[in-house]
Amino acid sequence: MLTRDDLADLAADYPDSKVVKHIVENFPIYIDIWREFFHLVGFPLDDAIAVAAVTHPEFFEMTEPVFVDVALHERLVRGQTVAFTGRQILPFEGPETTRICKGLDGRSFLKLFKKSIGTLA
Repeated sequence: MLTRDDLADLAADYPDSKVVKHIVENFPIYIDIWREFFHLVGFPLDDAIAVAAVTHPEFFEMTEPVFVDVALHERLVRGQTVAFTGRQILPFEGPETTRICKGLDGRSFLKLFKKSIGTLA
């Protein structure tokens, strides 16, 4: 989660960065929306975390590969993913190629994220 404290850290650590200035000026609304509607303290960084899963797998605790299926046509659950771990009611089979993230070293991720954003020209 990117919080208001993280924005303050970015502003203090990188006062000359135009990228940081833009983020500090524009992201509070997103943080407020997530707080109001989802009762979370910050804005989730899902896309950045997905990139980190590839570039810094040491930040993550992951399962062994499992089969994952995606609902493509059902109206209410379209896009939902289901991991098959062998304990489902309905039998499904497929290639076990997907690892699921069970944990993240959030401190290391945020440290790298802030440094990466802060050093952008």
